[in-house]
Amino acid sequence: MADQSILRVRRGGIRQTITTIGVVVAGISLASIAISLMPIAQQAKLWNKCVAQRYQTLSSSGVETASAIGDPHWWAVSTCNGH
Repeated sequence: MADQSILRVRRGGIRQTITTIGVVVAGISLASIAISLMPIAQQAKLWNKCVAQRYQTLSSSGVETASAIGDPHWWAVSTCNGH
């Protein structure tokens, strides 16, 4: 009878250990993904700032210029893309 209770504790301990290892691996994975996405987020932030500045410059350039070049947003996106 005593052997069965020890076996139950050991099984519970193994399950808990496996669960703990799973949680640690999941946490490390999420942290790794977050760290790898940081440069992409920074680039997106800079690109959005570029588009906003170019759009404001083109929109404030006057009605004649804005109608001559077409949609200022399109031109802002094109300029920030390097075209």
